[in-house]
Amino acid sequence: MSRDHPVPLWANSPCAKTVKTLLLAVLLLAGPTGTDDYKLVRDPSFGGKNLVLLHEFPAKQAATMWDIDDAEVEEVKTDSGEVLSTSSYMFDLSLEGDSDPRSRRLAWLPPGSAIISIKFRKDTQPFKTIPRIAGSYELLHGGEERWVTLDHEALADVHPWKQEDLKEGGFELLGGVREVSLLTLMIKDGGMDVEDVHLRAVGSDELISSESSSGGLGYRVYEFRLTDVEREGLVAVLELDEGPEIVVENLPMGTKAKPAKSRELKKVKVGLESHVATVTEVHAKGTGNYDLIRGFRWVSSSGKDLGIHPNFQYGTGAAPKSVKASCMAPRKLPRGAQLQFGVLVGARWETIKFLYEDLKAPK
Repeated sequence: MSRDHPVPLWANSPCAKTVKTLLLAVLLLAGPTGTDDYKLVRDPSFGGKNLVLLHEFPAKQAATMWDIDDAEVEEVKTDSGEVLSTSSYMFDLSLEGDSDPRSRRLAWLPPGSAIISIKFRKDTQPFKTIPRIAGSYELLHGGEERWVTLDHEALADVHPWKQEDLKEGGFELLGGVREVSLLTLMIKDGGMDVEDVHLRAVGSDELISSESSSGGLGYRVYEFRLTDVEREGLVAVLELDEGPEIVVENLPMGTKAKPAKSRELKKVKVGLESHVATVTEVHAKGTGNYDLIRGFRWVSSSGKDLGIHPNFQYGTGAAPKSVKASCMAPRKLPRGAQLQFGVLVGARWETIKFLYEDLKAPK
């Protein structure tokens, strides 16, 4: 995992009681600290695909924690001798604005929250205890955010971004504003049973992932960029939590949302609507001196954060650090809203070590 990439998260539900059988032996954050620096917020559970441990940090620390890297864990065995495998997203950090990993429904973490999830693949043999789980991770800590305001309303060819804050950070960025066609799919009714949604062309096995996703109670929205794919002959592939995937052909591709017709959708009581819209996208690439890209946000005409933090795409490279970023504008914005691009500078990496002993199997 690159230290230049933030790590998103998902989940929901109130804090559960601390597991009494879980013994914390070591927790280090820039030197020895007490157990009050964090708490376990949910019982270990094999619900779903993974055993999950959650570390929650207090607000004063949550405000200065940004990224995880170089996660390490010792081999984890149950008392039956089975080795638990770490999943590809073993360590995840959720902050304010991310989805809450304590919840099975879509919910957002409140201000001042930070939760680290540690996940292991589901066991296949019965066990009574896990004698030991130990490891460490690197956490990017502290630093200062710098935000620059960008032109976003009028289409513009690629040109230099010349803001003073960018210059102070050693940035040399070229950017512009272009139009993008988006296919929006809304999953309704049984949407919480849908794990993911992809597109593919008719006759192709190659899946196209969504550019962004969002949602609320009883629905979820997926957006797909159509610049590099054919508008005709697209097929939606719905992956369910349980059961075979659902393939939906002949998606509505008009400018008004219309329901897709599918017998398979009716069987599982899931609704699907789709439509195509044209939106503007701000994009840039270049180099700069930063610790982490904070992404984009929308502010009022007076500079107040509106709480609209859009999904965005970016990539980075080796030193000198390069950046390639893009952000699509929401279809509805308050009058006078402005788009800002943020970077984190002056942060440092800390090592957090942990050790659990005699972890009982969930009942």
